[in-house]
Amino acid sequence: MGQFLFASALALVAVSGALAADSRNVTVVNATGYGVKFLGFNNPGDSDWSDNELGRVLPDGGNVYVKFNSADEGCVWNIKIEWADPGYHDKTSFDAQ
Repeated sequence: MGQFLFASALALVAVSGALAADSRNVTVVNATGYGVKFLGFNNPGDSDWSDNELGRVLPDGGNVYVKFNSADEGCVWNIKIEWADPGYHDKTSFDAQ
């Protein structure tokens, strides 16, 4: 099982405006000081983390735009990350709303 990110370590910025197709879309900014190799979202109660939103390691200071599709339901999400450097952080999690 991968490690989870402490809430204050990763900044989530909601993307809104006329060009955003879905108000749930977000830009995730890595402000942890460490690289992230896995970023996943799922609904509360779901244990499947099959989709990695990253195509490569997200370096400290980097960002990635996450676009939800119409098949994704709900506005509350669990967020999971795995560190590129093993053993960085103990398991911690938070919900995004």
